[in-house]
Amino acid sequence: MANLENKSNIYADLAQGAYTGREEGFMFAKPTNVQNKELKNEGYAKYEFPNAKDAHGNSIDSVYLQPDNTVKTMTEKKFFGKDKEYQKGLLTDEKAGYNSYYVTDTPTLNTDTKHTYFTTRGSDGASADIKKGWAGNNLNDWVNNNAAFAVGHGYIPQAKLATEAMHQKIEEMRTKA
Repeated sequence: MANLENKSNIYADLAQGAYTGREEGFMFAKPTNVQNKELKNEGYAKYEFPNAKDAHGNSIDSVYLQPDNTVKTMTEKKFFGKDKEYQKGLLTDEKAGYNSYYVTDTPTLNTDTKHTYFTTRGSDGASADIKKGWAGNNLNDWVNNNAAFAVGHGYIPQAKLATEAMHQKIEEMRTKA
């Protein structure tokens, strides 16, 4: 388990960074203003993990979040009620509750890149945000993913999305790094 005080386990910290609730600056899902500016202007966002080590004990103080340039706003037409918009791309599918984050040890993926990391935020437990009303629940995410597996031993739809994203990122590494 990661020591959250000194961020010494890069793998655990990257996995935990996929979820909200971490301290400011360590959540891929909620970048700081500086990190948002970097994503817009530089094409990456820097995350620092002082004293972090990889499995071999090598220092990995910084990683760079690589943006998902395939994200598009999709519109789901409703027969009754208001149409629903959501974000969908290679690493993001809000409707399915899927988010992955691709980070490297260099600002851009190139021949100098030695380490790449792919971290995925899976489905959270069933919950609702009362302040947001019906739009604040993740029951669709939970029923379509967790329940299909837990109740019926079904294949988790998010796994297909993660598998496809990993295949494409591995191919990108082969051509650029």
